Amino acid sequence: MSHQHLFYQPVGKPDYEALKFQLGSMRGIISMDIDGESSGVSVDYDDIYVSETQISRCLNEIGYRRKEKC
Repeated sequence: MSHQHLFYQPVGKPDYEALKFQLGSMRGIISMDIDGESSGVSVDYDDIYVSETQISRCLNEIGYRRKEKC
């Protein structure tokens, strides 16, 4: 198991229901945590089952963009 971490920021109004549905339906997602201050989401995943590209493509469709968390 290779544990990886990504952070996404919403573009516009966040859609938490779509976010939960999209991430919940992907194999290899370990956890997600919504940051109350920025409305961003931290995603922990196993890159054996899902790639960064797959996650980004899925979340880009619902208005989230990858961002380096400061």
